[in-house]
Amino acid sequence: MLPESRKLRLLTADDGALQFNALDLAEPDIRARFDWAVRQGRPFYLWPELPIHVWRACLFEIERTTIQILAGAKDVALRLPPDAAARAMGIAAFTSGMGPLLGYWLETKTLKSDRETERLLALHLAHARVHAPRLKNGLVELLRLLAPSGIPVTVIKGAATSPVYFPDPAVRPAADIDIVLHRADVRKAAGLLADAGYRSIGPAVASKSEWIPPGIDRNPRSLELMHAESGYVFDVHDSLDRNFDGVETTRLGRIEALSVAWPELAPNAFRLQTAANAALLALHTSHEWHRLQLIRVAELLLVLRRDFPRDSTGWGTLIALLERSRTERFAYPAFELVERLVPGTVHPGLRRRLAARAGPRLVRVMSTLRPGDQRFERTTLDESLIWAIGPWQVFRRFLDVAMPIRSRRTDRPIHAIYRERLFRILRGRVGGT
Repeated sequence: MLPESRKLRLLTADDGALQFNALDLAEPDIRARFDWAVRQGRPFYLWPELPIHVWRACLFEIERTTIQILAGAKDVALRLPPDAAARAMGIAAFTSGMGPLLGYWLETKTLKSDRETERLLALHLAHARVHAPRLKNGLVELLRLLAPSGIPVTVIKGAATSPVYFPDPAVRPAADIDIVLHRADVRKAAGLLADAGYRSIGPAVASKSEWIPPGIDRNPRSLELMHAESGYVFDVHDSLDRNFDGVETTRLGRIEALSVAWPELAPNAFRLQTAANAALLALHTSHEWHRLQLIRVAELLLVLRRDFPRDSTGWGTLIALLERSRTERFAYPAFELVERLVPGTVHPGLRRRLAARAGPRLVRVMSTLRPGDQRFERTTLDESLIWAIGPWQVFRRFLDVAMPIRSRRTDRPIHAIYRERLFRILRGRVGGT
């Protein structure tokens, strides 16, 4: 049974604004929600008081308003669906990653809503404006730690896009900071991090390792927003490679060839070239399609708008990179979702090439997915095999399901993975890790 805190009352200050701790949740209550979710066979849906259909209706309302704002519409309103309260909209804003950006749009009068929803999303933005500088300061400190040893650090994903492509760096929330090191530097960097008090989760030297900075508590403070005091980790990669469910590993190329200096951040800081940045964001968004966050689709759209105007020759560079790295079909879902968000964003030639490489199963599954959708429910066989083409890749996918630690490192105990899957089967659902 879940604790009574699931009925948490929103606390307001004298001026009617929400108190900063209005959505805080105690650690035992958070653990109880995770246990409940696993027993339900939906390990990522943590809100028993919110029916899934109401949550999904809020997701699609956020999608609708996002489409309108990104298309340049005026006088856009975020409206509560039937049977939805402001808390439901707030949870949907959190799971979609859109809470701070919606709060920003409300603050700048780009968007309007009812008073309670506006107060709730203002709280999302307020927490984000405290949390984001904590992450930036942590990144600067790590760069400073590695600089004397001459270790170059390429910053990727949200930590690289938030200060460049968003109207306020805080509106792109993140729970981790992704960096890529040259393979030859990984072991040396691991030693420096350990000596400085960083704590590794799982192997300290691996293709991907996770490090908690000194003094950071990784436990979440809330399950309804990105809390100002929420912990974060560094995801340290030795390449841009990504494993797609055991079917195939995508390889964009050597990090040394795809990075450019970022001296404004630090002398040893680098970021990806424009084509590599767009390709990596697309592959990451595609890989997360089943737990898709709308903010990732919006992020890729903002990157394409800035770096690849409609008549830009850069599209040819991006097409050549995807073709050379044989990642076209894996990038297909992300670019297709961007085009559905704001038609005309993706170059027609690229879109045709990606669709031609995608394969019938991938096209079929993606035809049912909206940019704002998140699927915490039943997984069909088609969805489980979404990346597989041909009998050999189907076999590899089934092998990955049967042996989840075979093709990629995971810090989760194997018994926890199989316990989660057992509950999924008992509840009539299918799914991987």
